[in-house]
Amino acid sequence: MVAAAAMVHNSVANAADPLECLARNIYHESRGEFKEGQLAVAHVVFNRVADKRWPNTVCEVVYQPKQFSWTMVPTLEENDRKAYSYAHEMAVEAYLSHDNTEGATHYHALWMGKAWWSKDYQPIKIIGNHIFYR
Repeated sequence: MVAAAAMVHNSVANAADPLECLARNIYHESRGEFKEGQLAVAHVVFNRVADKRWPNTVCEVVYQPKQFSWTMVPTLEENDRKAYSYAHEMAVEAYLSHDNTEGATHYHALWMGKAWWSKDYQPIKIIGNHIFYR
């Protein structure tokens, strides 16, 4: 199942518009967050694109296996049209705005407690319901 999902998403990522990939990631990762939280999620994607440890396109970063949990569900859709429209607006704005994460390449929801990988990263700041690391 996971391998099939990865193949579906990899083919989507290769053919997709970066703005659409970014909007989908904002929607699934930070739907319900205020503007600053949604922009922060977008900037983590940009920071990864700029970092040699990750792929160099927005879609490849978003759909890289096991990076964003929502991408592992091949049938997941954006059912809340209003929230998706807002996420799309935030994707456009993210391309025009400064990095409010101070270079973060990782984040997790506050409700998760301490992430297993976080010991290797410096916490930067809390924005909305997420803590950001680099």
